Amino acid sequence: MQTIQLLGGADGRVAFLRCARAHVRPGGLVACAILGDVEPFDCSGGAVGPTPERVCVDGFEYVSRAIRVGQSRRTVAIERERWIVEEPRAAARHSGVDVEHDVIELDRVSVAMLRRDARAAGLRAEPVVTVEATDEHVGSSVVVMRV
Repeated sequence: MQTIQLLGGADGRVAFLRCARAHVRPGGLVACAILGDVEPFDCSGGAVGPTPERVCVDGFEYVSRAIRVGQSRRTVAIERERWIVEEPRAAARHSGVDVEHDVIELDRVSVAMLRRDARAAGLRAEPVVTVEATDEHVGSSVVVMRV
């Protein structure tokens, strides 16, 4: 999800798409999900925010909680707190656990922009697939391109 938005602008997207084209058989598809509209929020001061995402693997619980989403004309910044606990019951009270702060910036990319990049990389546009937003996740557009 949104990997195409992590590549530092049009040049990075076109380079990625050219590489994908070189590795996909003729007639094959390349699909890239781009982030839909986001609602900025900031609960970094302790306010309740979205429910943390959790996964348990080999007795460890990995937790990631979005605490801020901000946007500018060119980017969307997503700030998260992440931590790992050995005993999953302790995840609810993560005091004493090392909390990592992580910020990623996604390029704001429209369907039209990505289709233009695809043409530059020698790919043909297919119909866009829409992934509707839910209570847990924002919506996405999946730009589909044929080799």
